[in-house]
Amino acid sequence: MTSTAGLRDSLSCLSFGVGCRSRVGAAIAGLLSGLLLAGCASEGETDSPVAGRFTWISYVSGDDIRTACAAGSPERYRFVFNARFDEQRRTYEIQGDTTGTGFLTARARGRATISEIRSTDFLAPWRWQTAEALLSAQDMDQLRGALAEAGLPGRPEVGLQLNSKAFYWAVVGCVDGNFVFGGWQHPSDTFDALRFPEMLFARDQTGMAVNEPRRLTPIELGRVSQQGNRRRSGDLPRFLITVREDGLRGGGLGLRNPL
Repeated sequence: MTSTAGLRDSLSCLSFGVGCRSRVGAAIAGLLSGLLLAGCASEGETDSPVAGRFTWISYVSGDDIRTACAAGSPERYRFVFNARFDEQRRTYEIQGDTTGTGFLTARARGRATISEIRSTDFLAPWRWQTAEALLSAQDMDQLRGALAEAGLPGRPEVGLQLNSKAFYWAVVGCVDGNFVFGGWQHPSDTFDALRFPEMLFARDQTGMAVNEPRRLTPIELGRVSQQGNRRRSGDLPRFLITVREDGLRGGGLGLRNPL
């Protein structure tokens, strides 16, 4: 029979940001997670800790929104704030309706703590905190204005690589039957100029404090340590999502091209 400690160690190795007990275990976990993140398609929102991890790149890229977006489709947006993947992630799904109002679903997820495991739910530390809110027609107009100022739709920063170990915003949506997308990464003037984060945070009732952007060291951004060119125990490889002319695309671990 598996002991409680053994179960906690196993769960620890399934979560980004919670290190396995050996460098070999960390390296294998990182490689497998990167491959799974790149290869699995998202079918939309999910509260499953495992499914969410394996389909994250597809979710951020909005593959499900792109597939469903066509003439006559309702207005829809997905905002993703990657506040360092293993520290915090926040998502904001907005569904518009014919009256001009919208419905917001906010989700937040921080670093998992093994001590939070409950006998009734072993995966509780990895689940999302969720809140919902109605958006008025004025709220929606302000949001569209903030997106227009950020260059969405129409002016994506092609070539930008969104680093899982950094702070970035990614937005995908369906507007007037057209799939739209964009990405902004800290530190940059374009990131600092974004107005929609403040609007979203003000309506976020998940109860989790925002992990504010900060300056990061090269090691924190994914470079190998200088100690024998080995990664620190539990420091998993980063993965990248690239802004392209046709959308957001991921799959690379980005080990040789740090931000």
